[in-house]
Amino acid sequence: GYVGVTNEMGSRFITSNQDIRPVLEIFHNRGLMFVDNRVTSRSVATRVAQDVGLPWAAGDRSIDRNPSRQYIDDKLAEIQRIALDKGSAVAMALPYPVTFERLALWLPKLEEEGFVVAPVSAVIHQQEPGEEEEESEEAEASDEGEQ
Repeated sequence: GYVGVTNEMGSRFITSNQDIRPVLEIFHNRGLMFVDNRVTSRSVATRVAQDVGLPWAAGDRSIDRNPSRQYIDDKLAEIQRIALDKGSAVAMALPYPVTFERLALWLPKLEEEGFVVAPVSAVIHQQEPGEEEEESEEAEASDEGEQ
């Protein structure tokens, strides 16, 4: 089963209240949640989700926009720093073999360091709508590509 939906593409769509609202209302009516991957810093999805009563969370980092070992390891380190600073962090990833490889090495170390991995549903509404961790290069690159 699944608990919700996320976005991967469609950065223009997710910046339009008029376009995203009916979709988020459908998710709400079906008892789902929405996870905004923050593909663009101009996303209105979390604000609209809150307006329609839809449970939501937002990704703090996409860990494999560049599916290389070093990039993923660097993003996983950022996720840990964010979790220390804010109390939780949401990592977004795609099913690349290298992503699974890096996660398999990283996950066993977390418990030793005092971290707990939890489902995204455990952090519903723990961020402010539209709250941005310092704007990531992924969002900046996506925003530049829209213009």
